[in-house]
Amino acid sequence: VAVEILAAIREACNQLIDHHIAGAGVERDDLVWFSTRGQGSEVGDSTDVQRDAMDALVPPLLNLVDVYVAGKIFAMLVILVLVSGPLALNKVMTGRFSPVPLLAFGFIYNGFFMIGLMNYLFGVGLAIWATALWIAGRAHGAVVMTLQALFFTLVLFFCHLYAVGLYVLAVGSYELWA
Repeated sequence: VAVEILAAIREACNQLIDHHIAGAGVERDDLVWFSTRGQGSEVGDSTDVQRDAMDALVPPLLNLVDVYVAGKIFAMLVILVLVSGPLALNKVMTGRFSPVPLLAFGFIYNGFFMIGLMNYLFGVGLAIWATALWIAGRAHGAVVMTLQALFFTLVLFFCHLYAVGLYVLAVGSYELWA
């Protein structure tokens, strides 16, 4: 079953590259990254505000690898945060590691992943991590928790607005429960 899941994830990554990354288009001579919105921005231009996680992480990789490899690296990063986030949250909530959160592998290959909503999925994974860090950091005091919440809210905002909503909902629910 695990081999089939990994094969499905690999196929999803290949489909992502073909449909999402290749449609973006990169001009190597000028190092210009065209996001899926069709708006170009100079890589390394300090006046450019990054619009989302993919725009922030993929263009610097283009100096090292081609667009397909950079897209695969980002897709693997998305998978990493989506699987490791539940592991971290489970560890914080129960105090020990459990294999149960590895069931997240069964949900990675989904419609959102197939159609290339990578910023959303990356944000969801980061929101789970941020929630785990919030719970773990409750003993550090209000100032540290407020700074942590502001940092993660800003980072999640640049991933996807729904990721901010998920984070606020998770932390708010936990605080009401605790």
